[in-house]
Amino acid sequence: MGVFNNSPLVGLSDIRSLASVLTLDHRCSTTVKPLGQAPLLGHMYQHEVQPGLFLRINRIRDRVGLHSEAMLSPGLKVAVVWKGEVHISLAAHPLVLGQHRRFKAMVAAMDQPAVFQRKGIKGGVEYSVVLTATPAWLLRRLGHSSALRLFDASADQQPPVQPPRIEYWQPSRNLVHRLESLDISSTTTSLRLLDLEAVALSLISESLDAIDSPAIHCSSHPHDWTQRLEGLINSGEAGQLSQSKLAQRLGMSLRQLQRRYHREFGAPLGEHLRQRRLQRAHDALAHEPISIESAAAIAGYNSAANFATAFRKVYGMTPSACRKQGKV
Repeated sequence: MGVFNNSPLVGLSDIRSLASVLTLDHRCSTTVKPLGQAPLLGHMYQHEVQPGLFLRINRIRDRVGLHSEAMLSPGLKVAVVWKGEVHISLAAHPLVLGQHRRFKAMVAAMDQPAVFQRKGIKGGVEYSVVLTATPAWLLRRLGHSSALRLFDASADQQPPVQPPRIEYWQPSRNLVHRLESLDISSTTTSLRLLDLEAVALSLISESLDAIDSPAIHCSSHPHDWTQRLEGLINSGEAGQLSQSKLAQRLGMSLRQLQRRYHREFGAPLGEHLRQRRLQRAHDALAHEPISIESAAAIAGYNSAANFATAFRKVYGMTPSACRKQGKV
């Protein structure tokens, strides 16, 4: 908590001013009555990065156990908590997100107003970001059919009145790093505003992935799909599958798999698969009595000559030399 020692106080008027932009009937209460002090310590920043797309960043410590309630307008709500934890309720659906929780993020698609409640913990720390996309922004950027699909509605009819569609998901390590390093100082520069807009669009992209394939994100492990992919690669099964078939085995589209892989590991999936197949061929040559042609097949090459060229580029020796070296 020492990081908050020199942080500014955040009063009720500040909180209500930020909330009034996106909520109706915002109310606050606290475990300390009467409230004779500012309830929060730290920084709260909100900016409309594009017309109808709002980004709010919280780096706060709760001094009093602040509870709040408000009516949220329809649209898309995205929340990520990367330090501390948050106890909230949306349309009577309780949600807990946080650093040591199973999930750090959620996305909610609401086709009607919904009651939002937040239960603060005295002394609790919260580093979070909340993104709000209005229906107008969604229609403008996604198109009518795609926007309606967010709410599980048919593109041929108006969306029915229904509870919010809520999905949990795991933000990529790259996204969390960008959130941690965001500048939320009072100085506004063109570069800073562009950075905020880029982060907001990354949040939208990852959260829409969660709505597209919730089973991937709500699995028993935060990175279950990466573990399943690793198992397919280690078993050699991935080497027998096209990337499209591999994506099907993981329960997603090829585009989703390629995008998620690059986001998670910072490299193209195809490049990684080639490297892993080449590694398996290297290990086989070094430890098993196989031919160069068989090793080339393991690496996914039809030509032994092309395999030898790629092998030498990576390992600095020919496949024959590797096989001889393994026999020593």
